[in-house]
Amino acid sequence: MKQYILLFLLFFASVLSVSGQNRELLQKDKQRLENEIRVANDLLSKTRSDKKQTLSQLSILENKIKSREALIENLNSETRLIDRSIAILDDSLAILNTRLEDLKAAYQEMILHAWETRSAHQRMMYIFSADDFNQAYKRMQYYSKYSQARRDQAAAIEATRLELMEVKSAQEQRKLEQLGLIKRKETEKSVLNGEKSSRHQTITQLQKKEKDLKQQIAQNQKAAKKLEQEIERIIREEMAKANKGNSTKSFQLTPEEMMLSGDFEKNKGKLPWPTERGVLSSSYGEHAHPVLKGVKVKNNGIDVLTDKGTVARAIFEGTVSRIIKVPQYNNVIIIRHGEYLTVYSNLDKVFVTEGSTVEARTSLGTVFSDPETGNTEIHLEIWKGSVIQNPQSWLAR
Repeated sequence: MKQYILLFLLFFASVLSVSGQNRELLQKDKQRLENEIRVANDLLSKTRSDKKQTLSQLSILENKIKSREALIENLNSETRLIDRSIAILDDSLAILNTRLEDLKAAYQEMILHAWETRSAHQRMMYIFSADDFNQAYKRMQYYSKYSQARRDQAAAIEATRLELMEVKSAQEQRKLEQLGLIKRKETEKSVLNGEKSSRHQTITQLQKKEKDLKQQIAQNQKAAKKLEQEIERIIREEMAKANKGNSTKSFQLTPEEMMLSGDFEKNKGKLPWPTERGVLSSSYGEHAHPVLKGVKVKNNGIDVLTDKGTVARAIFEGTVSRIIKVPQYNNVIIIRHGEYLTVYSNLDKVFVTEGSTVEARTSLGTVFSDPETGNTEIHLEIWKGSVIQNPQSWLAR
């Protein structure tokens, strides 16, 4: 029985350890989400300074709502983990209480037996009534070991009592944490409802500007098409240069370039973002317009709203292939990483030159701030040869 209880408690300890590791992961994720919300709040306060409802404000609100919803789910997951921990601690308490009662009962029997055989005369008579010397010696050993057993039993009772107090303390701590999480969830839900209300109001206000928005979409799509044509032209020129004039649809790579391409691929999902902080204002691909019903917009990359004066940075080591100017995208830097190319658009000042080598996180230039809207937004694209990629699948989460 003692061995069974010990194994049972060891099992509970291992389960609690795994639960603790899972909580650490959840808390790290929670810190990330809280930071995203802080950045969104900061950017939103700056974009609201002109009292106008803009698509940028809507994008920030959407990001904040997603982060808030993810945070609430994170809190739910942590609450469930604590629930399981409390259940495990409850079971541990029941086992320890049973063990303590058993130890006390056994110790009581020992004390009773010791009382019944307390007389030295009785003990001597018991020893001398032995059939031979060996039996007498064993009886002497019995009294000695019995005394030690009583001491061990008393020590086991004290150890179990202390363990019981420790488990009770842990249980009380978990319950306090649980209560704190429940209160935090209610607060976050209340804030989330307010943010959703703000989103609805923003959408309502923007829908009144349908004509302006459609005109803006047309201009943006025209500019995006121009950028795409310029990138494709440069890629063809780069391929021709790499392939020594031969017309192919892929790069002929040197061993060093093959290694660089391989390293780029190995870092898929781990690459740094093009700015140190910011929020995703437009994702990759074709998707519904956030305000206009039935209208779709296409994005060959991603757009990131950030702070005025923010410096854009390279997401991987490579060589600056081109620096060009494109209407509405201002300065555009194209960096080649073997077979891959990264494109950084809407830059103001540029810190690098064509042909220069850069490392990951090298400063490329400042992101352009629109004087009319106040938006500071960078556009990032990733290409594999002449095939466009989804940057969100390459960047670290």
